[in-house]
Amino acid sequence: MAARVTTSSNIILGIPQLNGNGVSEYESIAIKLATNITFYTSIRAHLIDTCLQVEPMHPFWDVQRYTKDLETGLETAFDLFVSGNQPAHIFVGKSSNVC
Repeated sequence: MAARVTTSSNIILGIPQLNGNGVSEYESIAIKLATNITFYTSIRAHLIDTCLQVEPMHPFWDVQRYTKDLETGLETAFDLFVSGNQPAHIFVGKSSNVC
């Protein structure tokens, strides 16, 4: 679960290059962060930029929007359950839909 959350977070934050597939890839990424100052600086600057993004706020840091989307998703899931539908996925946000 932690790996999936981290992978998703990195994608949303725009730093998928920090995602690996297995221990050896994560070791390589860690070594690159520790030894390649250009790589480290670019990742750090990108994260700071996302934190400081105000208009619109970056989706990763927008807790109010996350909470509203979570509420919408839970309400949609409950309504679908009550009506007897069981979708595989519920997408909430700009292009909300059910699959």
